[in-house]
Amino acid sequence: MALLSMKQFKLLSAYGGKIAIRTAQQAVNRQYKAYTGIVPTDGLYGREMNTALIQVLQAIEGFSPAEATGNFGNGTRSRLQTISGGSSQWVWLASMALVCNGYSVTPTST
Repeated sequence: MALLSMKQFKLLSAYGGKIAIRTAQQAVNRQYKAYTGIVPTDGLYGREMNTALIQVLQAIEGFSPAEATGNFGNGTRSRLQTISGGSSQWVWLASMALVCNGYSVTPTST
């Protein structure tokens, strides 16, 4: 798929790509490919990565891959949880959202 697309699979640091975001993109590809397909690993936070993070959220919430559309609607909203002590998936997703929004944190599952 990568060979036949315009998606970038190397860090685009000259365009603002960040290693932490690229690491997140690689993790999404490894762990949630059934939900997201293959997302670019260019280190840029854009539309595809935003949709992928919502699909990861939907996966954690228990949606099937077919149900995980990447749209943050009423179904997704109704399954949100307050993280307290949290499961590793919830904490990892929250830390990834912080990284994608410009916070200097290390993605973690603890």
